Amino acid sequence: MNDSQIQTAIAARQMAQDHSGTQTVLMNAASAAIQTAVTAGSFTCTLSLSGATSKNVSYLLESLHQLLYTTSVSGSTLTISW
Repeated sequence: MNDSQIQTAIAARQMAQDHSGTQTVLMNAASAAIQTAVTAGSFTCTLSLSGATSKNVSYLLESLHQLLYTTSVSGSTLTISW
């Protein structure tokens, strides 16, 4: 690992330990999954919620619903549709 990768890993760990940081990580992951799906011409994508707290999952779902996305959760997999 180079110094940049180490700093990135440290920042990610600190964000994951912070409640709002974890929410940010989940939102960024959802955003990346949506962007990838849209680029591929799809209208749905999935995201693993493994390790996320129920409070953070609820926050993510509420945020996605406010943006008019349709969501469903099965086990630790979130499906997002538009």
